[in-house]
Amino acid sequence: MKRLSYILCLLCWLTPAVSQGGDQPAKTGESLDIEGLLDFFNKKSSFHYRREGRADPFKPFITEAVSKGEQEVLTGLRRFEPGQLTLVAIVSGAKSPTAMVEDALGKGYIVRQGARIGKSGQIEEIKNDRIILRQRYRTASGGTKYRLIKMLLKKEGEQ
Repeated sequence: MKRLSYILCLLCWLTPAVSQGGDQPAKTGESLDIEGLLDFFNKKSSFHYRREGRADPFKPFITEAVSKGEQEVLTGLRRFEPGQLTLVAIVSGAKSPTAMVEDALGKGYIVRQGARIGKSGQIEEIKNDRIILRQRYRTASGGTKYRLIKMLLKKEGEQ
């Protein structure tokens, strides 16, 4: 349908310019070479677009570099860094030791070895009086290093 409308527009545009022989305008009712025009528009194009190795034309030129960790929505203990939590209890008699940490609002969370805390921290070990966290961080040169963070269990009455 679109092709037909393009052809009609082209014919209307070309009609005054078509002449019999010279500078005489074409007479009304005289036919144009419509079959030739239809053949031209109905030809299958041999052009094939190849996407390999080309940039996406719809992708913005300027993008904000965001690491994978920043795109991730953090929930539970992942929202808190170790310094924002207080170790309030440790149960070490079980097969796997369990601990309880509390946030600033007083909400408690039960944690075990391997639990993730913060963006890049993970509980390495739960001992009788402390939790040892292993936290990953990036150096200025772009390398990855780890640091150990200790969360001590405060005795009753300690601040």
